[in-house]
Amino acid sequence: MLMTAIFISVFMFFLSVALVATNRQDVLLALTADSRYRAHMAARAGTAYALQVMRERSDWQTLLTGGATVRGTLTGASWEVSVAPFRDAENSGLFWDVSGWGRSSGSSEPAHLIVEEAALVPDPPTGYEALLFAYTADGNLAVLDGALEWRTLGAAPSTNRWLAARDGPLFTFYDVPGAQPPVPAITAPAGNAAQPTFPEARHVGYLALQGTALEPFAIEDPGVSLGSHVPESYTGDAEYAGPAIEWYSITGTALAADGERLLCHAIHTLWQGPQLLRVGEEWTVVSEATRYEAPAVLAWDNRSSGWEKVVDLMQVSNPRAVPTIASGPRPDTGTLCWAGGRVYALQDGNARALLVGESNGWTKARDVPGASKGLFQLEDDIALHETGDALPAGLTNFGIDGHFPNTDLGGSLPALTMELPNQAGGAWDRLPARPEILWDVTALGDLTGLASFAGEPYGADCVATLGTRLFTFLRVRRAPVLVESQLGLPPWDQETAYEAKEALVLGVFDGERWQVLPGGLGWALTAEIEDSPGNEVLVKDAEGNDLLLDPRYLAAALYREGPDAAPPTRRFAVVGRYKW
Repeated sequence: MLMTAIFISVFMFFLSVALVATNRQDVLLALTADSRYRAHMAARAGTAYALQVMRERSDWQTLLTGGATVRGTLTGASWEVSVAPFRDAENSGLFWDVSGWGRSSGSSEPAHLIVEEAALVPDPPTGYEALLFAYTADGNLAVLDGALEWRTLGAAPSTNRWLAARDGPLFTFYDVPGAQPPVPAITAPAGNAAQPTFPEARHVGYLALQGTALEPFAIEDPGVSLGSHVPESYTGDAEYAGPAIEWYSITGTALAADGERLLCHAIHTLWQGPQLLRVGEEWTVVSEATRYEAPAVLAWDNRSSGWEKVVDLMQVSNPRAVPTIASGPRPDTGTLCWAGGRVYALQDGNARALLVGESNGWTKARDVPGASKGLFQLEDDIALHETGDALPAGLTNFGIDGHFPNTDLGGSLPALTMELPNQAGGAWDRLPARPEILWDVTALGDLTGLASFAGEPYGADCVATLGTRLFTFLRVRRAPVLVESQLGLPPWDQETAYEAKEALVLGVFDGERWQVLPGGLGWALTAEIEDSPGNEVLVKDAEGNDLLLDPRYLAAALYREGPDAAPPTRRFAVVGRYKW
């Protein structure tokens, strides 16, 4: 019995020692896991802090780059973070590696963000802010500001109509008819009181920046100031001359802007009443009522609040005489461009002829590919926005001073060695090493190449320019390129590793490469073309809500900064994250 008791006592002793050791190991493991978790969260807090500094402070490079390290604390942990250039496949200089380290009770954990640097306009003129305008799918007007945040402005003055701006305010059509000339009382004898007729006219206006709101202002119709009126007259009781009315009516679908000036197509009309001669007791018609008309291009200037004639094919020296109407080609009123102080349009009925306007007519400047009606100004040159699936061939630049180099404006979005952004924290964090994935992201072409854009406006207004930057909506194709050793790593498998996807995005071309706005390549990599019903483009507004844009209309405007203007800072969008 004594030996049994001793054996049991010894057994219980060693059992208690084992249990205590096990408990201590469990506690140690729990503490280790807790400290690693705290370190990991601290590292992420450091990268989040750096990203906030980069987005809010213009001196962020002094604080975070060149070996500078910022330190901070989190409950039970500390972090440090620094920022260094991230070299993508094309060495574009657009990407940064935000490196954070978290420490807690001996545990150390890294966290990295790859961020893309983008700007609506990197360096807008002092005292001005750049704004990009588009229509939403439901007909409202939307604006992208200097902070690269979309917001809606409510109902537009005109639904799905031309938007025009260049280094100045936004001009557009209004959904109200233009003015008709006042018709005087006509007392022509013998039942010859013919009534004058004039073309249906359109109305234009501009949007003024009032604080953070845009207020529409209507522009006076051009006929009010440029037109004229000669009343009817009798010479004794033997001769009668009906009234003569000269009028300008805004027509066409195209607008062009240059700073505070707006250019638009118009019809110049001269209506002359009948002329009668009395012979005995009878009135004889010498000439019937006659209407003459010819195309014109007019310019409105906000600074002088007045209209001027830029191109006018009908010259009227005497309202009662036959006017002089120039012969030659006529412009397509769905195209218009102002560049280098001259006005350009494609020829009516011949989309392969580029016309240049003179004071009293149009002459052919050169032949063009004729693939679309997308004329626009790029710096001091004219460019043609062609339809089709292919960029770089989709954009052609034409010089204007007698020399017309075909300059390739295309290119691909920068390829990037990176990881798929993961909103939940990154499946890659569980991997033993950072996988190298080369994303091949290529601009396929402008959306006007799709069949649904075969009608008006034929791709003519889906390009916006501001300085050297060109904005348009693109179809983007992305395809991950993996080596065999990476297959099977989450989230990739043999079936999905090489699967290509497409998305509809807003692209900006800076003269060398394309970028995606406002979310950068991170948005292009996660968006699906199925997210955009029809050919509408899905973006996020400032509150993170879905916003569908109509890609057929786009304009980049420049306004004097208001007191609440969004800061014209560069935006840093998270493209990828990794641990090692």
